[in-house]
Amino acid sequence: EDNLVNRMTGIFAEYPLINAFHQRPRAIDSVDACIKEQNSSGSDFAKVMTNNAYFVQWVEGLVTAAYIMFRGFAVLAGECPLGIYLMDISIISSISKEVETMYGVFVDWEIVCPSLIAITRLMNLPMDVHHRMQINKLHRRHSNEQLHHSHEQLNLDA
Repeated sequence: EDNLVNRMTGIFAEYPLINAFHQRPRAIDSVDACIKEQNSSGSDFAKVMTNNAYFVQWVEGLVTAAYIMFRGFAVLAGECPLGIYLMDISIISSISKEVETMYGVFVDWEIVCPSLIAITRLMNLPMDVHHRMQINKLHRRHSNEQLHHSHEQLNLDA
């Protein structure tokens, strides 16, 4: 996204040169390449997010399959009651649903974290309000002096 914005800003800044040297097709091609790159990265992100959504379910399937294999032999051998065995599978399923919720929160946090870090950094920068106020006062004073000078010129001309 930044690459596309930077490219567009560059084209707007360089447009008189682009126009003067008839380079519009080249500029359009560079913007098209940036747009394709942006769309590709969005598609890749969607694939990662889809895989993240299924990750916990895949792990649950593996854990459940391993439990069924190892504990199933204990049930067949009569070392574990069937009710306990089925209840354990139900508990594994319940735990996986909670882990899926927690994993979703962690993934969302990872997505939002860079923006939060940038906002926090910007908010913690030193403030220059006093400096800006002084510059604004100088601009107003200068504008008032020019206005006063132009009024004097009009009065002298009349």
